[in-house]
This record gives sequence, structure tokens and C-alpha cells, in this order.
Amino acid sequence: MIPIHGGDFSMGSPQGEKNRRTDEGPTHPVMVDDFWMAEVEIGWDVYELFLNREIDHVESKRGDISIDIDGVSSATPPYVNYNKNGYPMINVTQYAASQFCK
Repeated sequence: MIPIHGGDFSMGSPQGEKNRRTDEGPTHPVMVDDFWMAEVEIGWDVYELFLNREIDHVESKRGDISIDIDGVSSATPPYVNYNKNGYPMINVTQYAASQFCK
């Protein structure tokens, strides 16, 4: 992981900019905090290890179980999986990516 330094910038296109679309304005100030980013892409082979891990699967005997997690506590596989081993991970939800980062 490498640190990315945040800062302020003006988001959007100025009113008179050539080829400006109506959904690109108005410009407004945005402040981004510092954050960390992977130096290289995460490969599907690495992400798949996380996706298929057994820690989230709870086995139980008959009867009620009580676990303190929500109904979607883990990443879910992509609806349409274009991923291939040896290539960067793509087509996952923001939630799945944030769970992986944790």
C-alpha cells in the first residue's frame, strides 16, 4: 500500500468550457482526505481466495443460532463474472471491495 495525499480541488467543468455537458457543473470545491491505495492491481486469484474463504460459513446443529452479523456480512460473487486468474479483479461491488480491504 502507498499513501495518497489528499487535498482540495474544484470538481466540475466551468460554464464556458468547450464541449461541456449540462451534467458537468456547476463547479464546486471538494476536499479529499489522505488515503492508502494498493501499488498494483489486486489479481482475481488473490481476491478469489478471500471470496471463497470458509470463515464466514457457520455450521450448526439443528436449532436456532445467534450470530451478531447482518445478512450480507461478506462479499458476494459478481453477477456476471468476467474475472480470470492472472488478471486484475474487476466487476465487484464497492461493498465487496471494502470488505476485501478490511
